[in-house]
Amino acid sequence: MREREYSEETASAVDNTIHKLLEEAYADAKNIMIKHRNILEAIADELVERETISGQELDDIIRKNGGKDLIPPPPPPSAHPQEVEDKLPGIPAPETSKKKDRIEELPPGDIVPGTA
Repeated sequence: MREREYSEETASAVDNTIHKLLEEAYADAKNIMIKHRNILEAIADELVERETISGQELDDIIRKNGGKDLIPPPPPPSAHPQEVEDKLPGIPAPETSKKKDRIEELPPGDIVPGTA
């Protein structure tokens, strides 16, 4: 067994800090669940009925039950790469079509460059 390179006092301070952070996180999570209980119950009811729901259906349930402010706005429709570059000067547009072409050229079973 390796010997600790810190004192018992330091270990205790770290343990106490971690314990405090966990208690705060638990309290925050519990308060959020209590605040939005009606939304959670609506989601649970739908899942009991259907077992699975899509992300869009989940968003719809949340909105329907008063949580529209909990859902981020939908992303804009896919923009042309030049439009993206125009909106983000200095940041080049993604080269999606070139990457897709490179992937389609690979024989079956090859590793896609940049993914290994």
